[in-house]
Amino acid sequence: MKVNMAKQRDSFIESIFPNIGTDYTIISPITPNYNCIAFAADDYSKYWWPQRFYWPDGIPANEDLESFIECYKLLGYKECFMDSNFEEGYEKVAIYCTPSGRPTHAAKQITNEIWKSKLGPYYDIEHKLEGLNGWINDQSYGYVACILKRKQ
Repeated sequence: MKVNMAKQRDSFIESIFPNIGTDYTIISPITPNYNCIAFAADDYSKYWWPQRFYWPDGIPANEDLESFIECYKLLGYKECFMDSNFEEGYEKVAIYCTPSGRPTHAAKQITNEIWKSKLGPYYDIEHKLEGLNGWINDQSYGYVACILKRKQ
């Protein structure tokens, strides 16, 4: 559900993602019902995170990139070697990690330029992939570490 909030700015978003500037659109009201990992998996009903919340059966419940990749592979995604270019007929998910390699976030591609994300219990936004890149504190997401794709 896209909410007409296109011109709304948010100082919290801009403070933890310095590369985002004002180049984002808030697309939902704040909701604590789901997080970014669930959002990128098209589940708007619960939090996904290993050891603390829902995690798919058969996937190691580790906070490491390999476990997050396996989680999305279970949904039909495969690695596409950091190719963020839009491909007609495919959905893409980007996984962000801290500089030390711990996963922090997932975003889903909409167009060649635009991705969408759920910011923890905060808003859903549309943004450029690089807009969330950067590490300034523990609320930052780090850097894109992996991109996966699946046929629609």
